[in-house]
Amino acid sequence: MAFVTGGKHFGQYTFEHWFDHEYSEYMSEDKYIIDSFCGLECFKCEFKQNDTCKGCFSSRGKPFNCDCEVAECAISRKIKFCGECERFPCDLLKRHSYSKEDGDNGARIEHCKKIIEEQNKIP
Repeated sequence: MAFVTGGKHFGQYTFEHWFDHEYSEYMSEDKYIIDSFCGLECFKCEFKQNDTCKGCFSSRGKPFNCDCEVAECAISRKIKFCGECERFPCDLLKRHSYSKEDGDNGARIEHCKKIIEEQNKIP
């Protein structure tokens, strides 16, 4: 049985199987510079530290057990994080980054840029 979400076909696997395979290296602990889709540094977050949130990859894009439109977008595009997107930084990411309630004044966008720089240094 094929799995389709956001118009993307995931072959004969369930979404969970596909996600676990695609993001398995990022689902490990904090040793990776990429620990969220949007660029938030989850391992520094108080919600992650006190287990209120499992994080983007461990929760399969549903932090706080809720849908996250940034995670859904990244997953549908089959990218590891927003910095890999040709539209980076898009309006969706900017809206979340500069949100009065949950924003970080652009820090997640800057973190994505840092990740891109680090990836470009790797031969």
